[in-house]
Amino acid sequence: MRINFVSFSQWLILCGIVCGKYGEVIMLILFFFLLLTFKKGQIYNCKGIIVFFFLLGSYTIPLLLFNGYSLAKFIQQYTLLFFCVFIYRQFFILNRTNLDALWNKYIRISYYVSVLGIIQFIICLFIGIDIFPNAFVPDGRVMRIHSIFQEAGNLGTFLIPAVAYIVFSRNFFLTHIRLSLIVLVVELLTFTTIAYTAFLLIFVTWCYTSFKSIRYLLMGIVVFVFYSFITSTQVLSDNGNDLFLVMKTKFIQTIPKADNFSPNDFEMLNLSSYSILSNLWVASQAPMRMTGTGLGSHELNYERVYQSDDPKYGSNKTDAYSLLIRIYSEFGYLGLFLFFVFLIKFYNPANVMSKCMIFLFISMGVRGGHYTLYGVVFFSFFYYYLHTVSYTHLRA
Repeated sequence: MRINFVSFSQWLILCGIVCGKYGEVIMLILFFFLLLTFKKGQIYNCKGIIVFFFLLGSYTIPLLLFNGYSLAKFIQQYTLLFFCVFIYRQFFILNRTNLDALWNKYIRISYYVSVLGIIQFIICLFIGIDIFPNAFVPDGRVMRIHSIFQEAGNLGTFLIPAVAYIVFSRNFFLTHIRLSLIVLVVELLTFTTIAYTAFLLIFVTWCYTSFKSIRYLLMGIVVFVFYSFITSTQVLSDNGNDLFLVMKTKFIQTIPKADNFSPNDFEMLNLSSYSILSNLWVASQAPMRMTGTGLGSHELNYERVYQSDDPKYGSNKTDAYSLLIRIYSEFGYLGLFLFFVFLIKFYNPANVMSKCMIFLFISMGVRGGHYTLYGVVFFSFFYYYLHTVSYTHLRA
């Protein structure tokens, strides 16, 4: 039986992404060797990638040396990022005419990891064992579903484009009821603030575009419910372990501190609020805010401008907790400008997938500062190649 290499490569890459950092690297290496075999030793032209990384190195090295920073972290990040970008470029050139099939497989992978999450949740609920041990909450019985992902937040973020597609794509829910319900339920059972926020944004956008005559009324209702949730004095229970109460606490402790804060303020907050605010404070206090301090320098900025004996010190200092914070820290206002230019320039309003990916990048911007973990490079290339595709049609 002859194997369809393009289809096989799509499954290979997507399985690698959901398996985490090492799984993704291993699958990328395997794909590259298979590609060399399939193409008989030839690779696709990547002159643009070479030029980009030459400019990135020429930009970063002087900044690091000027600030007295070691080049070790830069070399590590530069090598890993080049590896991922180079091979994903090969992958997407091979698949640029098969984006429908690739998207279809992403939806199926989202379904499969969601099923594993449901199984995980049921087993934990009845016998208290996490078959993918990692993410118990303090009471030991109710858990945030994380499936095979490292954290529930990683799973929630990965599922966001699928959730958006279920909401936005006409007739998809009706023709894929079981798949849609399982993905939506698992997204909610991650009990993560970023998943619920993304879900709210998706729903508001759907209301705005689908009910033009009463759009403002519906949006007003959603805003009122959200405001009531944040300002209420009790959420479902007074139990400190209540997951909805935890999400509410993150909102009410983070947002008021974001515009005027100092280490004395955020060291008194919950771990999630502390992580995002401490890293934001570091990014704002780091040198050279216009240009940033270069690739891989956020951890060095953290250690230079912020020292503390607080037990939470160092939380998420390697990834800045947030992609936007890390870009701001390492590439300054210039990096943020280029990031938003990328999102605007390659947004395709004629393609529902492009719209779905916007919510993914918003979520990554808030929660998820790794450049190469769980498909950040993959989704960036996917978004880029979708800018010329006018539709996405799923067959399965």
